[in-house]
Amino acid sequence: MLFERVGRVDPLYAVLRRLFRTPLRAALAAGVVHVGIWVILCIVVQVGYQQAQTQRLLTFMNDPFGWFQWAVVAPVVWFYYRWSCEGILSTIQRLYRNQVIAWPAPEKNSQPTIASSGQETSLIAMLDMALDRSVWTWLAVGVAVVAVAAQYWAVRPTELEAGLLPVWYVTRWSILVLEPMTGTGAYIVGQFTIRVLVSAVVLGRFFRRSELRQVFLVHPDGGGGFGALGRLAMRIALLAVLIGFWAAGITLVPVLFVGGRPNFSVAVLSLYMAYVVLVPSILFTTVWPAHMAMKRFKQRRLQVLSLEIQGLLDSLLEQVIAKPKTTAETIGKLDKLRELYVITTEIPEWPISLPEFKRFSGIALLPILTGSISFVIDLVKNWPF
Repeated sequence: MLFERVGRVDPLYAVLRRLFRTPLRAALAAGVVHVGIWVILCIVVQVGYQQAQTQRLLTFMNDPFGWFQWAVVAPVVWFYYRWSCEGILSTIQRLYRNQVIAWPAPEKNSQPTIASSGQETSLIAMLDMALDRSVWTWLAVGVAVVAVAAQYWAVRPTELEAGLLPVWYVTRWSILVLEPMTGTGAYIVGQFTIRVLVSAVVLGRFFRRSELRQVFLVHPDGGGGFGALGRLAMRIALLAVLIGFWAAGITLVPVLFVGGRPNFSVAVLSLYMAYVVLVPSILFTTVWPAHMAMKRFKQRRLQVLSLEIQGLLDSLLEQVIAKPKTTAETIGKLDKLRELYVITTEIPEWPISLPEFKRFSGIALLPILTGSISFVIDLVKNWPF
């Protein structure tokens, strides 16, 4: 099973699976732990350290960004991390149950490889082997180390120079509380990102080298039987949308709490840029290989009908001259084939339900609309003329 393989190379994921049966429970526990540590630290620092009063101390009473970071971002990230394997595996299983891709025929003394072509290897087996590599864990550890170093030597001095004093920076021991939380968060973000990228690569190889079993003209999932793949892509992309909401929140904090101008610093603009780039990249990277495979399937069907129609048309031209009495029957067949051709052109080419994509687009556009409206209003208010 995919879970056991990933658990062997990612010990934190294995622990979470044992402690929490569902991703939602893991997310709720992460939220309680992060907010609890933050609030307790705020109280201890505010009461026990007088030097905190010399600067604008940020506590749970006056730090909306802190609430968003620890009560929203942290639980969502942990939810995705705990859910990732289950979400990917259930999507692939749904494709098999919909009978749009075929299980491989069992072969004796055969070892599946990622490079296998056709239907020789199960998609789940390919993904299993790709994720069962300790190098991904070491890469995620490297991401965590870089994040901790950046937090201490880049982020902390910048915030202190701005005259802000988060409770994490008041004492050395409070910094030591923050760094493990930062490192763990960066680790799970790294693992989740690697998991998504590896899965996208495996899906791409599979759909490029495999023939689809079927693409349904009409299917309840709205995607020709591949709707589960589109839903997976949109759910993953929502995590990138969260970056946009984070940027929008930082933009509006000065306006809502101190009556200042919207925050469009370089860091905030970088968040907007990451959000704008990541959302479509994640979405299309996941669904594009399936889209191309669905398109090829449709074109093959159309090609068969096209040849059949052309053959009847050539036959009809001969009959008009040689056998005029059989012309009406051939025309009837030709009309039916043309109707069938038109119906076949309606076979979906994208593994995404249009209503679901519209809802996703509405949510995904909210951050950029919020930032744009804030920018326009500030520009009008401060226009020199």
